[in-house]
Amino acid sequence: MKPMSLENIISWLNGRLTKLEQFIEKPGYLVVMLIFLLGFFLRFFPLISRGLPTDLPFNGGGLYYHFSETILENNFAYPRMIPYYTAEGIPFAYSPLLFYLNALIAKFTPLSTFILHTYLPTFISVATVIAFYFLARLVFQERKLILFSTLVYAIIPVAFLGLIPGEGLCESFGTFMFIIGLIFMYKMFSTNSRKYIIITGVLFGLTILGSPGGGFAFLIALLVFSFLKGAWIFDIKKFIYVALIGAAISSPWWLIVINNHGIGVLINGFMFKQSSSILGSILKIINFDVFVGVFWAALCLFGIFYCLTRRNFLLPILFLCVLFPGEISYIVPILAAILVTFGLFKVVIPGFKKQISEANDTHRLLIASIVIIILLHGIVIAFNYSSALAPTISEEKEGMEAMKWIKQNTEGNSTFFVIHYDHDPVREWWLRDWFPAITHRTTLNSGFGSEWTEHFEQIVNMHNDLLKSTEINDLIKVCDEYDVQFTHIFISKSQARACLTNRLRESENFKTLFENTGAIVFAKK
Repeated sequence: MKPMSLENIISWLNGRLTKLEQFIEKPGYLVVMLIFLLGFFLRFFPLISRGLPTDLPFNGGGLYYHFSETILENNFAYPRMIPYYTAEGIPFAYSPLLFYLNALIAKFTPLSTFILHTYLPTFISVATVIAFYFLARLVFQERKLILFSTLVYAIIPVAFLGLIPGEGLCESFGTFMFIIGLIFMYKMFSTNSRKYIIITGVLFGLTILGSPGGGFAFLIALLVFSFLKGAWIFDIKKFIYVALIGAAISSPWWLIVINNHGIGVLINGFMFKQSSSILGSILKIINFDVFVGVFWAALCLFGIFYCLTRRNFLLPILFLCVLFPGEISYIVPILAAILVTFGLFKVVIPGFKKQISEANDTHRLLIASIVIIILLHGIVIAFNYSSALAPTISEEKEGMEAMKWIKQNTEGNSTFFVIHYDHDPVREWWLRDWFPAITHRTTLNSGFGSEWTEHFEQIVNMHNDLLKSTEINDLIKVCDEYDVQFTHIFISKSQARACLTNRLRESENFKTLFENTGAIVFAKK
């Protein structure tokens, strides 16, 4: 058999490429479904790697879980305060829609609120990929651009890293609603139909009820659309209608919060989120954290350049407006995926075509190779980041065992200091987030939710002082300085905590109640 010549190889590859293009352009949803399956796999892989757990949480979300549990305990009456998080508890001022939804599902189905808070964020994140496909169909005319942008959104790590764990419940919902909102904003500002105004207003209200960040991003988009897509310099009529409908639908929540705690609680929560956003966002942009590397960032910049040269200011301005508020960085990939697609197909690929003679049969292969390399590069990075969300769970098992023991074997009015895993902020956050929710015991140094109050900074300082404690006298000084009293101490074992642990063991004033390989519980005598 004669070896194939280079020309024959190129001809054969071009033939395969032609069939691939025909397959992609073929009407139907097979390629779309393959993209959805990839997005599904990347988002569910961490849970699959953890063995699809039913008794361990997926990272954070303990406070969210406790919201739903408290709603159930109150027989769906709106809770004024959420207990156990700090000595006074915290005001229930968070957007409540999803917590009520979880409580309602748990009430009438065999699914527990724990299972729902573990899996629902991931399912909603998968739904964002499906929603993005329909958004891309409005933006692009060519099928290959629709599919490519959807694939990019499916694999950009920032599009799912913060959405799929338990703490991403509201963020995933906010992202989904923001995408649907963009679709109807396009329709609303393209027609004078009242139907789209009403639908957009309803979506705005539901987004506010379900996700503070999503509602903030929705408002930003509405403002940008009103300036750039309205019939006048600023389409105040449509903006006011949508804003009023959104405010009316969300009013049962914010009116209750204002009645219970005053408007300052809502202002405190919003300002806390935004206080360091701009500086943090600039640092993330410099380090390309939003794009997970220079590669996607460069294509995005090319896409911005293309839009500006075509006097399409909507996408670049909306992109920048959601980029700088650090609290809504999970919204950025929606617009980035569109801009990346413009950058590759309208700037990079045409640039290569100019440099390569059309008569050269290799030009199609080179362009196809560029696209394939970009996609493979993105998929590998996405898989690596997805895998990183599935760490060893031995410490979590030990921590949950200790927490459940505490709930069953300590007095209900017990008050805890919780001292975490050393030099591991992720585990520290996980522990203090879940400890009050699982144990149903007051945790003095768990400040989650305290950003709505004026005590957050004090709790953070108290917690940091606790971490410096190596002697029992250090604990007493913390109590005196911050005017708190504890009955128990939970310590996550580590070499750095050995000194304090030994002092407590040796003290006549403390008793060891529980110990496993990961944690130890002391009680004052």
